[in-house]
Amino acid sequence: MPLYYMIKIHLSMFHPQLFLKALAVLFVTTLFIGCSGGAGDSSSDSSNSGPVNSQRAGKNEVIIHETADADKMNPLTSTSANAGYIHNRLYQGLLYVGPDSFKYHPVIAESRPEIEKISNDEYEKGLTISYTIRDEAKWDNGDPITSQDVAFSLKAIKNPKVDAEHLRGYYKFIDAIDIEDQKNFTFYCNKRYFLAEIWSAVTVLPEHVYDPDQLMRNFTVKELNNPKKVQKLQGNDKINKFAENFNSEKYQRKKGFVKGSGPYQYESWETGQRITLKRKDDWWGDKLPDDMPGFAAKPDKIVYEIINDNTTAMTALKDEQLDVHYNMRSRKFLKLKDDKDFKKLYNLHSPTELSYSYIGMNMDNPKLKDVKVRKALSYTLNRKKIIETLQRGLAEPLNGPIHPSKEYYKENLNPYSYNIQKANQLLKEAGWQDSDGNGIKDKTINGDKTELKLELKYSQGSSTGEKLGLIFKKAAEQIGVSINLVQKEWTVFIEENKNHNFEMYLAGWVSSP
Repeated sequence: MPLYYMIKIHLSMFHPQLFLKALAVLFVTTLFIGCSGGAGDSSSDSSNSGPVNSQRAGKNEVIIHETADADKMNPLTSTSANAGYIHNRLYQGLLYVGPDSFKYHPVIAESRPEIEKISNDEYEKGLTISYTIRDEAKWDNGDPITSQDVAFSLKAIKNPKVDAEHLRGYYKFIDAIDIEDQKNFTFYCNKRYFLAEIWSAVTVLPEHVYDPDQLMRNFTVKELNNPKKVQKLQGNDKINKFAENFNSEKYQRKKGFVKGSGPYQYESWETGQRITLKRKDDWWGDKLPDDMPGFAAKPDKIVYEIINDNTTAMTALKDEQLDVHYNMRSRKFLKLKDDKDFKKLYNLHSPTELSYSYIGMNMDNPKLKDVKVRKALSYTLNRKKIIETLQRGLAEPLNGPIHPSKEYYKENLNPYSYNIQKANQLLKEAGWQDSDGNGIKDKTINGDKTELKLELKYSQGSSTGEKLGLIFKKAAEQIGVSINLVQKEWTVFIEENKNHNFEMYLAGWVSSP
């Protein structure tokens, strides 16, 4: 069960003194998950009035700060947001969500799809979503991107042994694919999902690279979407052989096996230091106007520099060892807005991003199984205080995982307000009380006296996460709940959460753009 508490303003800055053409993709890259509007100001905040002497001037490359290693370079098995930023340069989907207005734009697809409602014996309230692939769209070897590549990518997600559990639920609505020819195909959907268009715009992988033996051609999307048939396929040799290969290390980070249709190729990964991408010499998108949304790609090289300490990152930024720093501390960002010397070298932006932060709770944990306990914890979180003190007002409260800018956002949802009295009442109703007067509520569970002590995990390098955890910990003490804060290295944090090895954890979710 997630407890949503805020959406963040995307705090970013970039170096304006690079080779001029690099700015086109630099803005798209660094603010790819941001958008103007909301509480943020997306306009450039800079004091530049002419040429500035910079050691980075004339270099057609971009160095972007990252706080941790990516988990994987495979877009279907990766679950970390920082990996997603890198994937956006390597891979493409059928559509692209623009950072300016959240509108959908065709990328691999020739145009946005034709969507029709259907109602028949098989699909009582279904949809068909029909796409045409661009003639220009090609893989690095010159082969065209085809409908078979799309079908393969969808089947890879639906393969029950592929490490894509986090995606499969989103694709259950696509029940079948009808391939008309190399460029035209139609998805058949078993329900009228309100996010059907954007989720149908699957990230497309080259079948010839990721499934050279064409193992997944032995299965249809329809049978991979049928729970009973999937159960029988668990022991299928071809299903297991493909998954074992697809999940293997080489397709997660080995050069030559990380391949997409995007403008950049994966060059190197020095663990804990940097990930480097190199611009392709003959990219298919170069044949299209570079002012088309999703096709700007000017820098010759993009380096993602990994620095997990914020102080060290700020020093590197001021020494011009970084060109881009995003999601920095609100206090530091606001201070830099008044630094005229700093603004001679960097532009600052603060658009609202499509993201939310939340506290995840393990509903299988005996202490958290009762919804009244989870609600009680929700009532202890003072979102107003968090936004004012930690985010310096650069965030907005959120009532669920849908951004307020979306037409389907429900404004009449009642959020959990800060209410310690209500929290205590709910715990009492759930049978928790402080029987020994030590300040921590307890209850007999499965015959044993159990104190309401909980562990809250957060990722290493997240000072905001640590401070938020301390606010939550102090508030929980008022209702007799003891919270132990535990910091985890990012990739370990991701893996443990995926395996449900947690009581509570602090995290966020980011969507394109």
